[in-house]
Amino acid sequence: MRLASLDRVASYLAAVVESGRDPVAVMGTYQARLQAVTPESALAAARARLDPERFVAVVVGDAKVLRPVLGL
Repeated sequence: MRLASLDRVASYLAAVVESGRDPVAVMGTYQARLQAVTPESALAAARARLDPERFVAVVVGDAKVLRPVLGL
């Protein structure tokens, strides 16, 4: 999540507080936690939380162009 605007920061902090976490501690370690993410850790997190059997993809665009690309 990018904290690029004040409304996003406020929403993020509200979610932190609602989840019972300390907003000062969370924001104080945000950059370090973000920099610690590796491709391997991101993949492991996705595999732990996402079920490929329930995956749904939505593709929007020109059907004539997309059908061959998608193998349909």
